[in-house]
Amino acid sequence: MLEKENTGPPPHSAWEAFWGWPFDPHHTYSVAGWGFWLAVFGASLSIGGFLITWLQLRQARNVAEATREEAERISKSLYRIDITQEITKSISSISSSRRNFSNRLWGECLENCEDAIKSLSIIYTKIDDNRIEDKKIVEKASQYFRKLCERIDRNEMNEIDQENFAKTKASLRQHETSIARLVPKIQKEAING
Repeated sequence: MLEKENTGPPPHSAWEAFWGWPFDPHHTYSVAGWGFWLAVFGASLSIGGFLITWLQLRQARNVAEATREEAERISKSLYRIDITQEITKSISSISSSRRNFSNRLWGECLENCEDAIKSLSIIYTKIDDNRIEDKKIVEKASQYFRKLCERIDRNEMNEIDQENFAKTKASLRQHETSIARLVPKIQKEAING
């Protein structure tokens, strides 16, 4: 038997066949076709990746805006809670000062007036600047309690006549009522957002 003569190229290993075929001139058209389709596939992956990234950025921006709005809403709610709590403290101090004034307990009345002044000062700083009427109410009450404290400090209350005593009690009640009227306004503001 005759052996066939091997006239073709020597056999290649699988590794050489895999990496060598794109550079073999006999496969030029195959390589070009595969290259084209791989380029189309790569371009579509790039466009798809860009779209996904763009959508995620848009979603992240929306989440950031929603988070900022929620933080602002919570901050306003905390502000309303703080100011309502401070108004309640001032009303309590004013009520106690009125009661102690009626009982002619000047030391306790002075302490209550000083507490009311502190609370009113805090309220004044926390009220928005565009709420001018409310600021005027708080400022007027604060000034009244400062004057009352000065009168108590100078022992003027021991010589107070019945008419001025009644006027002072009425003024204390009036300031207590005017400060108490701020609470529903703030609560209404909280409900309306």
